[in-house]
Amino acid sequence: MTDPVQTALENALKSVGPRGTEIAVNARWARRAVANWLIAKGLPESAANSLRPSTLTKAWASDAYANAVLRNWERLGKRAGSNNNAPAPVTIVQQAPAPEVSPEMVQQAVEKFFAENPRKPLHVIVESRIAPNKVVTISAAHPILARVARKIAARQHVYLPGPAGCGKTHLGKQAAQLAGLKFYSTGAVDSQYALLGFRDANGVYRGTPFRQAYEFGGVFLFDEMDASDSAALLCVNQALANDEMAFPDGMVTRHPDFVCIAAANTFGHGADRMYVGRSQLDAATLDRFARIAMDYDEELEERLAIAAVPAANAEQARGWVARVRAIRAEARLANMRVCVSMRAAIEGARDLAAGDTLQEVEESRILAGHDSAVQARLRAAGDRVTTVAVA
Repeated sequence: MTDPVQTALENALKSVGPRGTEIAVNARWARRAVANWLIAKGLPESAANSLRPSTLTKAWASDAYANAVLRNWERLGKRAGSNNNAPAPVTIVQQAPAPEVSPEMVQQAVEKFFAENPRKPLHVIVESRIAPNKVVTISAAHPILARVARKIAARQHVYLPGPAGCGKTHLGKQAAQLAGLKFYSTGAVDSQYALLGFRDANGVYRGTPFRQAYEFGGVFLFDEMDASDSAALLCVNQALANDEMAFPDGMVTRHPDFVCIAAANTFGHGADRMYVGRSQLDAATLDRFARIAMDYDEELEERLAIAAVPAANAEQARGWVARVRAIRAEARLANMRVCVSMRAAIEGARDLAAGDTLQEVEESRILAGHDSAVQARLRAAGDRVTTVAVA
């Protein structure tokens, strides 16, 4: 029978190198290999996943140190079991690191599907990119997904300006999934504490999703960034540019797999006619990001709307989406303050399939609150679409 300790040791030797010297165990695959070796020797998996790279380095260099780590956790476990009042050892369970995914791998895997399909696929399946013998299925792929995923795989921060309801948040989750990273998010913030956390009245530190991603790795989506207080965002400058950052409980080293996506409705230059509640962002903050503009993908919009309704209502959904496109184009041409998002197309198709009239759907999803002249002009633009009738 194969000795699990010997097998784990041999795998670690291939990934890390010879034992007996302090070879820095910093790369993700090296950390995983040494952790697996310690697990095979009897260390709980949660404990192995919580060890710092410096501890793993010393354990790999010295049998005495490795045995001390094992004894320490065994002693803590016995102490917790023998004394009900004693606190159990505190461990932080991290997501198992994924194998390296290069920007080229992500680029080729995603764009291969776009190239091989005359119409953009509703599902993109990336085979054997994240882990051996596994696939990642990406639903509703936007055409800029490959570009954003390439940036995330290279651990570059991305700023996504685009209109409401064009799929920015969904795309951020997909990019994280392609890169094999855990996903965190937050909405607009009005203070640094929403990002950095705080100490409560008892002195206990209360963390945030931002802290989790920063310390342990992952994609952090900063949704509605341009609706946040610009002064509160200054702490982000330090986090994105430096290798460590001051939190209320001390200095924290940035994890090499931390990467940030900022989703916004503007380019950060302040409010405009459509998005009047947006702040002007500090130039130093914007400089931390690669900016990739995002807009509605009308072909994807149509396919999602059709997929959202029963097959019998597919033609009805297609006609509704054509009408939505015409109304959106007219609103943009006339510079109207009318939001005609993908949500209007998808949810409106559902409303029609459920029995609402065309007038009721247009009113509830697009026209409510606008004056009669605007409503008349937009309805007329929709009426000019004659490719498919919407009854």
